[in-house]
Amino acid sequence: CIISKARNLISLGRVSEALRILQSAEKVKTNGINKSRLLFLSAYAFYQDSLYEKAIKYLNEAGSILEHESDVSRNSVDLKLEIFNLFGHIFLIKGDYSKSISYYERVAGNSKKISLKYETLCNLVLLYSQSAKFEKALTYLEEAKEISKLISIPIFRITYLLANQALKYEFGDFEGSIRLLEEMNRIAAGINHKYYIFLIYSLIGD
Repeated sequence: CIISKARNLISLGRVSEALRILQSAEKVKTNGINKSRLLFLSAYAFYQDSLYEKAIKYLNEAGSILEHESDVSRNSVDLKLEIFNLFGHIFLIKGDYSKSISYYERVAGNSKKISLKYETLCNLVLLYSQSAKFEKALTYLEEAKEISKLISIPIFRITYLLANQALKYEFGDFEGSIRLLEEMNRIAAGINHKYYIFLIYSLIGD
């Protein structure tokens, strides 16, 4: 299927190939949720290629189709939340925190997918911490903490600790922040996750 193939290519970093397949698929007549999903995948490919304005254009088109659809199935709702989540990522990168928060909160409040909800809660902790809205950050941190207890995966633990560390750092608790970074480093070293090891040392240096 085109959608599965495009997803796999994007996950492998072969964005140009994915876009060629998706653009050729646009010529085939389709509508409803399938058309919206193709547009979303194109937006995601553009996002991976740092072409954020193009990604926003495709996300708007995908969202518009869903708004006019009578389909209220779980698949339709999940796709809409994926669109909101990607909007959140893009506006976060662009530095528009208020828009990013707006989209992330819609995802956190409605997603039934634990992994998506958890990631979004941690992003909200980071954003509210950086905006000095610590009560909001703490509220979302508690929600993330409850989910982290249910999933014994090292990467999930690191994600929670990273959000908690950001809150402590922005609040001025530098000793607490360093303790969390040290715990993250032990976990990252245990699974030999080079990206997080590098990130943690960079944060300790700051």
